Amino acid sequence: MIEGLVRERLPRHIAIIMDGNGRWARQKFLNRIEGHIKGIEAVRAVVTTCREYGIEFLTLYAFSMENWKRPGIEISALMNLLREYLRKELEEMLENNIRLRAIGDLSSLPRHAHDTLIETMQKTAHCDAMVLTLALSYSGRDEIVR
Repeated sequence: MIEGLVRERLPRHIAIIMDGNGRWARQKFLNRIEGHIKGIEAVRAVVTTCREYGIEFLTLYAFSMENWKRPGIEISALMNLLREYLRKELEEMLENNIRLRAIGDLSSLPRHAHDTLIETMQKTAHCDAMVLTLALSYSGRDEIVR
């Protein structure tokens, strides 16, 4: 626990817009995919820290509708990273009583990512210590229309 931090004064919900992985990679003379891989490491650290500090809700804005305009190879890599992350972290989510939820137009996700997402949400549905929500294929404009 960080000295001086009062648990009762922490927010119940934290939302993070995940942005800058590509810029980070470019600054390090790496390809964008390497930046996204580093982003997953940051996600793991954020989720773990929020759980340790008793944050009840964490929302990660991970992939907006505008992201579909990126090069196909990058989108494919991102969807594979999503599936890989969910598979690797399922046991950790269950051990730490973390429920996974998702918002956005999930029907637009590739089948392999969609199915793994749904399966992970089903397997963690009983967890109640923290809710981790992934915003995928989301858009404020689209939400208003729907």
